[in-house]
Amino acid sequence: MVSQKLKIILHSAKGLSQLHVLGTMDPYAVVWIAGDGKDTKPCKTAVARNAASSPVWDCPMEFDVFPIHNNHILFCEIKHDGKLIDKKIGEVQVPFTDLLAGDASGEKVSYPVKTSSGEVKGEIILSHKFSERIDDKDCTNTGTGTVADAPRKKVKGKKEHEIIQQMAMTLAKKVATKAVLAGMTVVGAPSFDSTQNASGSSPQPED
Repeated sequence: MVSQKLKIILHSAKGLSQLHVLGTMDPYAVVWIAGDGKDTKPCKTAVARNAASSPVWDCPMEFDVFPIHNNHILFCEIKHDGKLIDKKIGEVQVPFTDLLAGDASGEKVSYPVKTSSGEVKGEIILSHKFSERIDDKDCTNTGTGTVADAPRKKVKGKKEHEIIQQMAMTLAKKVATKAVLAGMTVVGAPSFDSTQNASGSSPQPED
């Protein structure tokens, strides 16, 4: 089993089911990967304003998947951006067996869109690419999710610990320096008596 980064570009859709909405449909899509009882964090495209049944998104997305199984499914849900409620237009389910079998260098592929009733109405066009294979022996967590973030968190924690140590040492040096200066006496400094004038002699009584 290996971990891979799945890069997707959701280009567009066409022939979508036309919902009964005020004005023209404003479609957007939400994409995620499900498998082994876990879902990845969903990615959302921008809203294609006034695009009706033929939106264009050209939206790049990335997913870290570990371990890769054939039972993983790429979900794409298309909705209309409504003022009060976002209505579902349709959805696409792409098995990983199809993605792995058709892993080309960003070649565009179309997949059918199904409405809530199960009717095929329209299609989406996307391209995908698997990259950055990582052996499972180098991975520390399981299930779908981001594996590449783990090493960066360790490095970040180490740097923060070093910074705290440096600040503590600097503070200790300052405290020690102040303590030394406070205990020092100045040798050879002239002492001034309120009965002496600026020349150092006692004032003489006037005749």
